[in-house]
Amino acid sequence: LNALVNGEGTISKSPEAENYSNGQTVTLTARPAAGYSFSDWSGDASGKQNPLTVTMNGSKNITASFAMPPEITTQPESQTVDVGATVTFTVSAVGTGPLGYQWQKDGVNLGASTGATYTLANVQTNQVGGFSVMVSNSAGTVSSATANLSVRICVFTTLAGLAGRIGNADGTGNGARFNFPFGVAVDGPGNLFVTDS
Repeated sequence: LNALVNGEGTISKSPEAENYSNGQTVTLTARPAAGYSFSDWSGDASGKQNPLTVTMNGSKNITASFAMPPEITTQPESQTVDVGATVTFTVSAVGTGPLGYQWQKDGVNLGASTGATYTLANVQTNQVGGFSVMVSNSAGTVSSATANLSVRICVFTTLAGLAGRIGNADGTGNGARFNFPFGVAVDGPGNLFVTDS
């Protein structure tokens, strides 16, 4: 009975022997190293049962696989952007590969969003919410912190002047005229001053 290891860990056999008689049962126990988890058996055995009882009826090669569970090292960050902007959420994780990713919005899976980054283009107000990602491998799954997306709505209001009319004239409301305004200030009484060229 050859007991093999894939990853970081050991296997003990009970009873311990070089050779076993036909029909004899042997118990294999997989013991992961620190920071690792037992994943499964392969070769002449399968499944995740640990310890594993094997009935000898010939030569056998059995492998115990060990994996490091995923750990998130960089969490996705909350962001505030303007309507129409592009936003990207990013996560960094370590662990035995391959690592799988599943992004979520408000706890609901986002289709085929299965990479370490998630990008939204032309962001709109209906996309506001909490974004997170689940990172998984054969040893387990870990969820990231929630990154909140906020979207600013930009509203433009004409305080003075008249669209399409240029000039240089003080005035009230649309009676004012500007050539190339580039600075605005308001004094204590509420008078609006515009720097023009």
